[in-house]
Amino acid sequence: MMEIKIEKYYNIRSIKKIWQKLYQANPKLTPFQDYAYVKNLFLTKLLSLRRGLCPVFYVLSIKQENGYKPILIAPLISSITKQKQHGYTILGAGDCDITDFIYSDSLTVEQLKICLHKLQEKLKSPLLFENVLESSKLTQATQELYPDLELKKSIAVKIPPQSNIDEYIASLSKSTKQNIRTAYNRMNRDELKFELEVAYPSKQNLKLFDEAMDNYIDRQIEYGFPLISGRKSLTKLYFKKARHETLSLKKMTNSFTSVLRFNGEIAGVIMGYIHELEQSIIIPRLAINTKFNFYSPGSVLIVETMRYILANTNLRVIDLAAGNEVYKYKMGGEEYYTCNIVLPKI
Repeated sequence: MMEIKIEKYYNIRSIKKIWQKLYQANPKLTPFQDYAYVKNLFLTKLLSLRRGLCPVFYVLSIKQENGYKPILIAPLISSITKQKQHGYTILGAGDCDITDFIYSDSLTVEQLKICLHKLQEKLKSPLLFENVLESSKLTQATQELYPDLELKKSIAVKIPPQSNIDEYIASLSKSTKQNIRTAYNRMNRDELKFELEVAYPSKQNLKLFDEAMDNYIDRQIEYGFPLISGRKSLTKLYFKKARHETLSLKKMTNSFTSVLRFNGEIAGVIMGYIHELEQSIIIPRLAINTKFNFYSPGSVLIVETMRYILANTNLRVIDLAAGNEVYKYKMGGEEYYTCNIVLPKI
């Protein structure tokens, strides 16, 4: 049996080196587990203290001949008021498309099960996981520990690996191919000039990123995002300054922004993160300008972004992330799953 030591930290900066070492040793973890991403999430979550919720990080270390070696970090949100007995939730639940613990890929499922059991003994509270990949070792470990627990799955969709833009378009359904041809024919007929601008990483062109952000926010308000205090200016300020996703998309070295313009006006934007192992862009933010619906800007945006990455990068996959919107399937998307599960108090 492994001898495990558990330490608690309230500041993610205290465990930066441990985090980065474990993350770099596990290419299967996604950009949502990157220290830089979670640090921004942590900083914005500090506002939750007013609601009795607190980010907390548990570091589990295994005893070796020369001392203890960190093998896992459990980033959690806990209650700090006695009146709230909801237990612990994995950090990122409800805020990002994929969550997980931080651990080396060499950590086995059996070892992870031991770590989970030790953590449960320490917490003495239920533990809620949300949006953990079905393929994750963490999901497998929880299922083996509690095979009778209900596992709630959520759908995410990604376009599988491509190597040639013409072959990609040819692989789509007959109706989708016709819609794409029609879109380009309409633009040509109406002498509508289109262009795609890309910033990779996003911070290489902050002017483009800021334009994309403004457009994205306008679209969210158009789709029904409630105005803060009834004011568009405050809502924009919130999106730009208080949302962890915006900070990460702006600052991280693996961020990606593409902007589709029709006659110079933004028709659609994509903002996401590069996942090197999967050779993919994971896209949590995509928006189109409905003014240009006649020219199918969503389809053109995805096609032109795919054309760009195949010609200019080693990326081969566009991951459209959480949700099963119809357009994702029309553009050749295939399903994968994330899971929610509640571990009981022991």
